[in-house]
Amino acid sequence: MSTQYVTIKQDDPEFLNYLWGQSEIGLAQVKKLNNHRAIPVKTYNLGTAEELVTFELKSISDISRPSKFIFFSSIIKLNSFIIILFPLFFVLTKNYVIGPLADPLSIILAAVSSVLLFAGLNIRNDVNDHISGFDRVNLDLNNKPIRLGWISPFKASRISLILILISGILALPVVLVQPKVIVVIVSAMVLFLIGRFFKNNSYKQQHFGEAILFLLIGPALAAGYQLALGSSVDSEIISFGALWGFAVLYLIQANNFA
Repeated sequence: MSTQYVTIKQDDPEFLNYLWGQSEIGLAQVKKLNNHRAIPVKTYNLGTAEELVTFELKSISDISRPSKFIFFSSIIKLNSFIIILFPLFFVLTKNYVIGPLADPLSIILAAVSSVLLFAGLNIRNDVNDHISGFDRVNLDLNNKPIRLGWISPFKASRISLILILISGILALPVVLVQPKVIVVIVSAMVLFLIGRFFKNNSYKQQHFGEAILFLLIGPALAAGYQLALGSSVDSEIISFGALWGFAVLYLIQANNFA
């Protein structure tokens, strides 16, 4: 089948349907084309009322998708998981040297919960960047699963919500066994709301966005692991969290600078 393109303006009733990649469930202009996905290939006048997006209507069967492992590792950004796993390694090592681990089950649940939450947020970030246009106009970021058509933003968003929900369910037993963890969880949620992470790219535009990222990735994460293990937060954990937060923030800024 020959390549087909359609250009949609922002005020078009079908604009969001195309942008969310829901062509496979019936768009007005592609009802006769079953199992097709609308992939944005060009965006004009981004962020204005005159925004135009050109979509390629590509058959899903013609989209070359890699193995399941490569697909899922790409969509959840597996190579970035050291951000949350290294603090876990530090907390476990520190407490193991001191003596037997106080509550191994809680730290395991907390670790799995944080991994699922991180995966869900990574997917959500890509979805937000796609819808807002950040990824659609940044040529260096075009090789993401959503941009390549491996998955639609709509399906990616649903997977993200499922992972975040499961993460919350797994965190409940940890809170019941180690009630002190609720302080870190509530503080993290407040920081999320202040940073307005649920809006497209807002943390990048907030005055205190960098400070919020630093607190969440560094001290809050390390302290949360420590409390989930059944131990108290001490100066070593806070110091490590601060150093780790600065290190991760530096890598993020270097990447954004590039």
